Amino acid sequence: MSGVSEVMAPPGDGEGLPGWMAHGGVLALGALLAWLSATMPAQLPFFMPWDFSWPEYLTIALVLLWYGRGLARLAPAERPSPAALLRLCNSRCWCRSCSSGCSISG
Repeated sequence: MSGVSEVMAPPGDGEGLPGWMAHGGVLALGALLAWLSATMPAQLPFFMPWDFSWPEYLTIALVLLWYGRGLARLAPAERPSPAALLRLCNSRCWCRSCSSGCSISG
C-alpha cells in the first residue's frame, strides 16, 4: 500500500515549497506587475513590462517554475551541470539545416 501512496502523493509534498504556495507566489508577483504597469508605467525601470500581458507572464513563469521543480526532483547525480544548462540556453540550432549535428535536423 505504501507504493500507491508514493505514486498518488501530490507534487510538492516534502520538497521545497508546497505546490499551492509556489503557484500563489507566481500569481501574487503577476498581480503586482500588472498593477505597477497599469498605474505607474513611467516610473518602472527599463527591464519591467510597460504593457503587462497575463498570458505571456503565466507562460514564462509557469514554465520556469515547473522546470525548476523538475530539476529539484532529480537525484543530485542526475541533474545537469550549470555548464550544461548554459549550453542549452546558448544553443542557436533551431534546426534550419544546421551543421551542429543535433538530433532534430537528422
